[in-house]
Amino acid sequence: MKVGEKKTFVYIPWLDKFIEAADTMEETVRRINGEEAKREFEDKKMLRQLKKENPGKNIKKIGDSWLISEAPLD
Repeated sequence: MKVGEKKTFVYIPWLDKFIEAADTMEETVRRINGEEAKREFEDKKMLRQLKKENPGKNIKKIGDSWLISEAPLD
C-alpha cells in the first residue's frame, strides 16, 4: 500500500468486524464467508471445551456469551 492510498472496509454487525473490501463483489462476499466460517469453527471448538468441562449441563450460545444451566433449555 502506498502513502495516501485509501482502503475500503465493510462492517459486518453479526461478526462485529470490519473486513477489507475487494475489487469485486464476489471476492468481498468470499472474504465475508471465510470470516463467518472462522467464527463458526471457533464457536464449535468452544462448545466442545465447555461440554468437556461441564458434563451433563445444557450449554447454549446467546450473542457473544455462553449460557450454562442444569435445567433443559428451550
